[in-house]
Amino acid sequence: DKARDEKPDLLLLDVMMPQADGFDIARALHGDTATNNLPVIMITGIRKQMGPAFKFEPDADWLPVKTVLEKPVKPKVLLKAVEENISK
Repeated sequence: DKARDEKPDLLLLDVMMPQADGFDIARALHGDTATNNLPVIMITGIRKQMGPAFKFEPDADWLPVKTVLEKPVKPKVLLKAVEENISK
C-alpha cells in the first residue's frame, strides 16, 4: 500500500523480514498495475542459511525483481545497482 501511495523511484527488499516475505512482496508489487514498473532490488543473506547451492535469479514469475544482491553488500555495489535501476 505504501509503495502504491508514495510512488518511490526504487524499492529495496530483504528476503526475510519480521512481518513479511520479500518474495511475496515482490510478486504482489509486480501483480499490481500501480507498482508493476517499480524497480525492486532484493538484498539477501539467505544463501548463508540455505547453503551455497541455493541460488536464485530475477524471474518474471517467481522473483520479479531487477537485481539480487548478496549480503553483506558493499556500499559501492549497492549504489551502482540503485543508479542502474533508477536510470532505466
